[in-house]
Amino acid sequence: MKNKFENVPEASDIVILSSNKRQLDQYEVLQETWICEGITANSIIFLNEEVDGLSEGEIIELVKKDPDFKQGSPTNFSRLECGYTFVNFNFNEDGWYFWEDEIDK
Repeated sequence: MKNKFENVPEASDIVILSSNKRQLDQYEVLQETWICEGITANSIIFLNEEVDGLSEGEIIELVKKDPDFKQGSPTNFSRLECGYTFVNFNFNEDGWYFWEDEIDK
């Protein structure tokens, strides 16, 4: 079976710290934790064709239901022509904050 997230683009300046497929409501998503220029954050990535009928606001509200979403976190939304929708959140300028959390688990 084909991995629907195999073609997710990766920016050259981003280091992926963790990457996991999981369910968010009825959607299979890819959740990533990453660091870029000293900022760590999370991304939830949807396949465009699965969320075409949802608005940006509806998708962000889905992400806000995620247990890892820190209340009050700003979000960054991108629906890319390559077939994926990204919602970035939990931005932290302390660098390795989320990575250190992963080690403690």
